[in-house]
Amino acid sequence: MKLLGITQRVETVSPPHNERRDCLDQRWWDVAQALGFVPVPLPNVPDARLESFLEPINLSAILFSGGNSLGFLDGAESDVAFERDHFELNLIKWSLYSNVPIFGVCRGMQIINHYYGGSLKSVNDHVATRHTVTFCGRLSKESSREVNSFHNWSIANADLGEHLEPLALADDDTIEAFQHSSSRVAGIMWHPEREPKLNLQDIHLMKNFLL
Repeated sequence: MKLLGITQRVETVSPPHNERRDCLDQRWWDVAQALGFVPVPLPNVPDARLESFLEPINLSAILFSGGNSLGFLDGAESDVAFERDHFELNLIKWSLYSNVPIFGVCRGMQIINHYYGGSLKSVNDHVATRHTVTFCGRLSKESSREVNSFHNWSIANADLGEHLEPLALADDDTIEAFQHSSSRVAGIMWHPEREPKLNLQDIHLMKNFLL
């Protein structure tokens, strides 16, 4: 049985509950199963508990999901979650040390880029829309196709992290997907879980890195 750990967004619930909740789109279950995994939602545990939490689970791969702006960005939206930032950065470090493949989606791709020393810039017209991406990476078997888009932050080629290579570009030349030059690390800016019907090309692309 292959287990896919999936990170969760943080939502603040107003009174009377006054809770900060870890949550995950239910559609990720369909994606995980299409990939051949059993999904395991990962809570945003404190740094000191990360290893003791992860070691008994024996995850086969980890997916960094979307949602929440990165808290260290100038001009970040109000939906920041610093506990998630810390957890995910430590999770990337743990994954690389443990040789566990990782794949980022939207925010997940952004925080992987940050981990490798890259940066982000605000972008217009990339929220709640669709656009074409052109594939350029060595592992891609596609030329171009239309994808969804829900992000306010982008990665230019000059802002790409160390050892990361472009895999797909938008028409404005922002990077829509990347892969690591030697490690099993990759990311995409669109959301495979938000398609009305799972795109088999997305599943194939993700399998290249996670299996």
